[in-house]
Amino acid sequence: MHGFIDAVIRYDYLGGFLSWMIKSALLLAIALLLCRLLRRYSPAIRNMILRASIFGVLILALAIPLLPVWQIPSAGILPVTLPHISATFPGVQSAGGGGAIWPWIGFAVWALGALFFAIRYVLGLAMTASLVRTAKEVSDPRFVAVAHAIETELGITEPVHYLRSARISLPITWGIFSPVVIVPTHPPLSEYESNMVLRHELAHVRRRDVPWLNISTLLTIIQWFNPLVWIVRRNLQIESESACDNYVLTGEISPDTYAHHVLQSARTALTAGRLVMTCMAYNSNLEGRIMSILNSRRRDFVTKRSTTVAVIVVLLAGCLTLAGLTLDSCNTTDQTNSASAISGAQNTAPLPDTSVAVNEMPEMIYQEVPVYPKSLKEAGTEGDVWVKAFVNKEGTVTEAVAAKSSGHKQLDDTAVDAAVKNKFKPAIKDGKPVGCWVTYKVAFRLSDEKKEAKE
Repeated sequence: MHGFIDAVIRYDYLGGFLSWMIKSALLLAIALLLCRLLRRYSPAIRNMILRASIFGVLILALAIPLLPVWQIPSAGILPVTLPHISATFPGVQSAGGGGAIWPWIGFAVWALGALFFAIRYVLGLAMTASLVRTAKEVSDPRFVAVAHAIETELGITEPVHYLRSARISLPITWGIFSPVVIVPTHPPLSEYESNMVLRHELAHVRRRDVPWLNISTLLTIIQWFNPLVWIVRRNLQIESESACDNYVLTGEISPDTYAHHVLQSARTALTAGRLVMTCMAYNSNLEGRIMSILNSRRRDFVTKRSTTVAVIVVLLAGCLTLAGLTLDSCNTTDQTNSASAISGAQNTAPLPDTSVAVNEMPEMIYQEVPVYPKSLKEAGTEGDVWVKAFVNKEGTVTEAVAAKSSGHKQLDDTAVDAAVKNKFKPAIKDGKPVGCWVTYKVAFRLSDEKKEAKE
């Protein structure tokens, strides 16, 4: 337990957050590209892909600090590497001598933005709660009978509450745990219109669109600066509306009639003087929604179980791979002093995250065995330290840092101290030796120590 708490305290949250931001942006970009390629398919499929990407971003947030890193050569494909997770707390000075104030300025800007969007979200929840409290229960037996029939058709088992309110001009579906459908008091809905409205709103309940909307909103609060998060959230709303429209059209309602109803509802919402609150993007991309309604393609409003399972499996594999991914960066250096780090002389090395293509990576020819701290050994403490070392063109390590902490400062320091005594065959670029940063793991295991003691 003490080791876990120590790891939590020493974890580089700034570096981890930057890594999560970049990798989640890559994941969301892939999801948006897939949706673009599948634009002729059912909106339910695109909606599921967007949900999977949001879920994947949450998985990345948990997996990046826990999984060990693995690296691939950048080979000059990218000018810079993905940010590594260092063992230092945000605010320490960088190798380039930068001031410690900049990470905190960046954190303050992020915190202010997150606070603004969080307050806006909480106010929206409060307005919705107020609307639910002031709304009156629907007493029309015909309306309730139609609602229960659609519930049975959709297989909805949890109780759904039906309310009327004069404060809205569009129907609303809300409730993360207890679904609520609120319809406007004016204009009054005919039995035919009630059927269309209920089919659409209960499709939201069946598809769990409201919880997913809230999850995507929380993600926009955390990554408010990432435009891809906002695009995914908007597309999630659009595709969920289209998917629910498809369920409406699986009944006896014609596309022309339903399209006219949607247009009329949008016109009423724009001209009404009452409060317009809608949790689903009713008027978002209205033209595209009408075109989707009038389209004669297949009317799927949920995805097949086999498709969902396949997407989840691919998503988990991709997220776990992406969580530990880092690019190995090799660098040339024009100024390298002859003295080694062992003698205490200064040696100039480029920043760990700058990279250049090399033909051959450094090869370790001698590794100094780190001394297992006696206190940790007696306490039964184990751990893995990922060390990032700069190997100059003579094959000497001139600088080393803990790229990923074991959670114990003594283990990290021991691994770094031993790193400067390692010997390498230097990296080769265009037939000449060059300086290069390499990353390797040092494992502290009690079982290994016991074997050595027996020998």
